[in-house]
Amino acid sequence: MSEFVDINSAAIEALGRGETVCLATVVRVRGSAPRHTSSHMLIWPDGKTLGTIGGGTLEYRAIEDARAALAEGRPAFKSYVFDTRGGPESVGLCGGAVDVHIDVLRPDPTLLIIGAGHIAQPLAHMAALLDLRVVVVDDRPEWANHERFPKAASLFVVSYDEATETLAPLPVPLTPATYVVIASWG
Repeated sequence: MSEFVDINSAAIEALGRGETVCLATVVRVRGSAPRHTSSHMLIWPDGKTLGTIGGGTLEYRAIEDARAALAEGRPAFKSYVFDTRGGPESVGLCGGAVDVHIDVLRPDPTLLIIGAGHIAQPLAHMAALLDLRVVVVDDRPEWANHERFPKAASLFVVSYDEATETLAPLPVPLTPATYVVIASWG
């Protein structure tokens, strides 16, 4: 159980950073295999992993299949055979087979609204209806608050320097799943 908790926590952290990852899960075992049903492995696009579904060639192929699933943006279902005679299709010599479901985990799409003025309120409402995670940033606490934006997942009050027309660093990671609307208040 602890292994899955670690993998689950790592997946949540990765998604929170805006990363897309894969979760490979052994869903069926036939005959002899190195791991049991419900074994998990988290796979990042660069091939980094956490957890194990059996090691060796099995994991090498699962990582390659996960990277392909990430590139296609679709989950995959793969069968891997442990042939006692070896051969190019075999992933080991145990004599069994495993089926692995590879799920692509994507961060929730986020709408980052910079500026909490009159345009931002209906925009935030529409985005919430579309199941976007809404984040509102403004330099005015009387504007960037839950009373005005009840559906916002996060509200941030950041400093704005009029002399340089720059915002303080944004407390939100910008990822491929982040959409930005600048509704300037100046």
